[in-house]
Amino acid sequence: MARLFMTGWETGSVDVMTLVGTPDLVTSNQRTGAYALRIDADSEGAYINLGQTVTELYARVAFRPSQAATSSNPNGILTLVNSSNYNMLFLAFAPNTTVLALYRVADYGGVNFLATGSTLQLNTWYTIEIHATQPADSGGVFQVRLNGVLDINFTGDTMGYFPPADYRVVTIGMPSGMQGVSVGVNCAAKGLYDDFAVNNTSGSVNNSWCGPGGIEALKPTGAGTTTGLTASTGNNWDCVDEVPPSDSDYVYGATVDNYDTYALSNTTHSGSVPAVCVWTRAALSEAGSGAVAPVWRIGSTDYTGDDKNLDVSYVYSSQIYEQSPSGVSWTTSILDAAELGPKVR
Repeated sequence: MARLFMTGWETGSVDVMTLVGTPDLVTSNQRTGAYALRIDADSEGAYINLGQTVTELYARVAFRPSQAATSSNPNGILTLVNSSNYNMLFLAFAPNTTVLALYRVADYGGVNFLATGSTLQLNTWYTIEIHATQPADSGGVFQVRLNGVLDINFTGDTMGYFPPADYRVVTIGMPSGMQGVSVGVNCAAKGLYDDFAVNNTSGSVNNSWCGPGGIEALKPTGAGTTTGLTASTGNNWDCVDEVPPSDSDYVYGATVDNYDTYALSNTTHSGSVPAVCVWTRAALSEAGSGAVAPVWRIGSTDYTGDDKNLDVSYVYSSQIYEQSPSGVSWTTSILDAAELGPKVR
């Protein structure tokens, strides 16, 4: 699978990524969907551990800057972190400007400037994509596309001060919590962030630039073919359609392989569908073991996804589908006709 992660925060929760400080969600001026992440302090950010180590990746984030860099340090937009949790490379606003600039981490507390790009206008949405090959003392590639057009094309020394030469974490804004927290970026670029995605180079799709993209939520709108779980009150589908989610109504079950499927809202965009991410929020009712899996109904066939282990506290889990479970490329018509729900595992 080449699409490693994606979110537009359409669950209505910031908890789909690990937070740095207290960024929050807004429901106005978002780029697509219903939400965008707001970072409005130097010490705010969010990051995702990709769950695997890669030596080349592509990432995308939509960014609507609200102010210029506020210090003599670069203000971070996207930072790449290695498998030892050290900051390696980052895209930022150059000090006291809204100029895009690339940097690599040098020795303790230092950074090496690599290249500059365009000047961004405040309160304007931009699609920013980066591409980084394996860090190297020479011949390393660090590129930036702005609204689909190559804006920075750096080749040279991209090896950070701290090995190993790989990537495992991608951060937005301030990359705190890493071992290299004091190295490189120590301020966040302020503004709204949306439509975040990360690709590696494996597989036959989503193995290059992420593209302009846009992420919207498809939520339950009615009963589907199967109703095997129990509703806390009323209709099953109506217990799981709130965005953000509510703990006051829910569906539950204790019998393994019982499941629901629900009709979904229709897509609102046209064009291709590179990937679909299913987010599940679930918990155990008491200490023990158990799991939940997504179930798609495509046509007249049900397809069960990966098991996600649960605990007594609610947690989000996700599964990315780069094609329909039926084995064909996604289309909006397939999505509009599909059903989706949870299965007890």
